[in-house]
Formats: sequence, structure tokens, C-alpha cells
Amino acid sequence: MSVEEIVAAYHAAMLHKSPDELAGLYAEDGLHEFPFGAAPPFQGREEVSAKRPDRLRKREKRRHTRHQGVSASSR
Repeated sequence: MSVEEIVAAYHAAMLHKSPDELAGLYAEDGLHEFPFGAAPPFQGREEVSAKRPDRLRKREKRRHTRHQGVSASSR
């Protein structure tokens, strides 16, 4: 796969919220590390597939959170 195909497949997996599609992009013994040690790494396709659904659901909840802004007229 080319870099462009991998990025497109990653994007599709995120849109579909599909841990299996995402895991398919990793080598069998691949390692997914999070920046700044935010979470322990996922080791291998099976762990990516098993643990990623929770993160996808949390992401969905955050996307639908609404916040009221403060305008100059409401101060």
C-alpha cells in the first residue's frame, strides 16, 4: 500500500468506527504508542482491535459535547 492508501484507509476506519479495519492496517506484531505516555501502548493487531472501540466511543461523545460561548454583549 502507498502512504496515500494507508492514510485513506485509516480515515475510513475512523469514520466507520471500525476497530477491525484499523487493526488491519497494522503489522501482526505492530506497536501503537500514544504521545506523551497518555496511555499504555497497544501491542499487535489483536490488542488494537480489542481496545480501540472504547476510544472510538469516547471520541464520539466528545464530538457531541456543546459549550456555550461568552459574547461581549452577555457580560
